[in-house]
Amino acid sequence: MAETGRKIDVEELKRLQLDILNAFAAFCKDKGIRYSLGYGTLIGAARHKGYIPWDDDIDIVMMRTDYERLVREFPPLLDGRYKFYNVENDKDWFLPFGKISDIRTTMREDCFMPVDLGVNIDIFALDEVPDDEAERAAFNERRRRLTARHLNLIMPYWRIKNPVKRALAGLMLGVMRHIVTPHSTAKKISRLAQTYNGTGNSRLFENGIYYTGFGPSPRHVFDTMTTLEFEGRQYPVMGGYDEFLTGTYGDWRQLPPPEKRVSHHHFDANWK
Repeated sequence: MAETGRKIDVEELKRLQLDILNAFAAFCKDKGIRYSLGYGTLIGAARHKGYIPWDDDIDIVMMRTDYERLVREFPPLLDGRYKFYNVENDKDWFLPFGKISDIRTTMREDCFMPVDLGVNIDIFALDEVPDDEAERAAFNERRRRLTARHLNLIMPYWRIKNPVKRALAGLMLGVMRHIVTPHSTAKKISRLAQTYNGTGNSRLFENGIYYTGFGPSPRHVFDTMTTLEFEGRQYPVMGGYDEFLTGTYGDWRQLPPPEKRVSHHHFDANWK
């Protein structure tokens, strides 16, 4: 039994994330829900057969139709300990993508968090985007503006060094969140993300993600599936994972310079 309140270090965090991933993988296999390791986790599997050495999270991507099944069919608690947070089912959920969290733990990240989130993994849905570049650019600009508004609502104003500016920012955000909540804005992003689904476009993008520099992927990258090793186990990945990663990151096989080999996440995790 974990000691109440004990701090969770990075290595224990990864073990807990892998437990979540394995429970999620078993559930999806039983239900026939298709998913793939994604983003940094997919690079980790393809390049390192596990976590990128300086990374500390797990990303999953899936087509929107599979994501919707996950939203509908995931139990209130999987294995008595794992909860799936998403804007469709949770009135306080504040992000336009989902997370599966271990309820036995708490985890504070460097942003406004109105829910009792624990150690978790990210679940992203892929949607169709316009094939026409001009139309896609206009759509991406709409998404960028809405995402910027959302980020302002969850910004870590406590980072502001000037105490007067910090207090004013906290006061203004408190007022703003009563008028436009992070939940309502996250729902708008999710609805916007699905604008072009069913139109037959040949490109996919994760429209809830905050990075606007990523490019869309051909939908055929998800036409077939294969597996890759991640931390000693085989997991499903999209058959076109090389094309997906190249379109997203460029030369993903090349290690970044040493100064960039750092975690981009800031967390404080504990056992309840």
